[in-house]
Amino acid sequence: MKVSHTDFSKLLADAALAISSGKHTFNRVPGNGDFSVLKYVFVDEFQDFSHAFDSLLRAILIVNPSIQLFCVGDDWQAINGFAGADLQYFESFENSFPKSQILNLSTNYRSDKYVVEFGNQIMKGHGVPAQASHSRQTRISIAYLDKIRPTPHEQEVHNGDLVTPALLRLLQEELEQNRDIVILSRTNTIPYYVSQASSDVSSKKLDGYLTHIRSFFDEDLARRITISTSHRYKGREKKTVILLDAIERRYPFIHPDWVFSRILGSDLSSVMSEERRLLYVASTRAIAKLIVLTDQKEVTPFLNLQTSKELIQEIEWENLQGPISVTKQVLVLVGKSTQSQGDGTFPLRDLLKSSGYEYIPGVWSHWRKAYVASNFSIVELREELWAQNDVSIKKSGIEVRLVVSPNVEFARFSITGDEWTPTINKFDLLQAALEEQP
Repeated sequence: MKVSHTDFSKLLADAALAISSGKHTFNRVPGNGDFSVLKYVFVDEFQDFSHAFDSLLRAILIVNPSIQLFCVGDDWQAINGFAGADLQYFESFENSFPKSQILNLSTNYRSDKYVVEFGNQIMKGHGVPAQASHSRQTRISIAYLDKIRPTPHEQEVHNGDLVTPALLRLLQEELEQNRDIVILSRTNTIPYYVSQASSDVSSKKLDGYLTHIRSFFDEDLARRITISTSHRYKGREKKTVILLDAIERRYPFIHPDWVFSRILGSDLSSVMSEERRLLYVASTRAIAKLIVLTDQKEVTPFLNLQTSKELIQEIEWENLQGPISVTKQVLVLVGKSTQSQGDGTFPLRDLLKSSGYEYIPGVWSHWRKAYVASNFSIVELREELWAQNDVSIKKSGIEVRLVVSPNVEFARFSITGDEWTPTINKFDLLQAALEEQP
């Protein structure tokens, strides 16, 4: 049977067409509905309204013009232009619905007073400033990456990488204050200046990098650290927010293919405006503490760091210490056996993804996952979904390599059916690595 796929915009278009064609009823749980007798339509996140949504709404209003429409939105959070959202629907609301009543909600109930003021600075001249409901005020911390002087230990562990030791110091400070933390990045990849040369446990993807960062803390503390793109974190909040990359090459992040957006009527000015709003959204996810990681020579043009010293304080790196010790990690690498034909891991890709593995292409392409070495168990590894004895395993020629950081392979297994045959078995190297002093 051939399976057809469609996207969300087409679903909306099909729904609008069905309503326009006379189909007024719809199924729901529980019971059924009828557009012709609805009294109210509520539209949330109206700043993200699109042509597809507008077509659907217009079709409903033709069927039932007496419906009362209630829309909620914030033009400062219009960041989904890449997905088809068009701010013109928000800006022309009164013209489209001339009998409507506009209520301005300018009070921020989430964030510290200084976080609200910082967001207002980003959006200065672009609308009505927000007002904070809280009187508490914690100064915004500006962390200049080019001012950090790594210790000899940090240089050894993070050779060529300034971002990771800087983050570890900031995280340690916030965890000592009993705060939950989210690290926000403009893209789903860590900044290019995070070196991979000395860190086999790091990943260019955020999820992999989070695993790396968490490995330097005890498990209970590690769970309090999360990471996300700024886009994905819209609508969410955290006690402490660390902006990972508030530099001019990330805010604004002008993709080389931005010109294709002209097809949708966008220009560079509108792209820049959306990038400004994205930085505003990222900053205002903070409840109590906002830390901005940047560079003196590359500060994003959307930030005015010359504002009142009452609002902003500069991080003094020498006053911060990172985690006392470095937690050793075990890397599990899953790839095809050299004797197998084709990519032996292909049938298992979904199971590997669901188990937290990331695909690493290369001379020996493989799937990678990091574990805290002290808690590593080969028994628990074999209980993961991908490793269980099923038909996929039986059809695959798979090799599993176990590496303890920084780069010591201590075990290797060849999998045939449900048999794991060791070809390298040096678990004593793992024990020796665990006994090493940092």
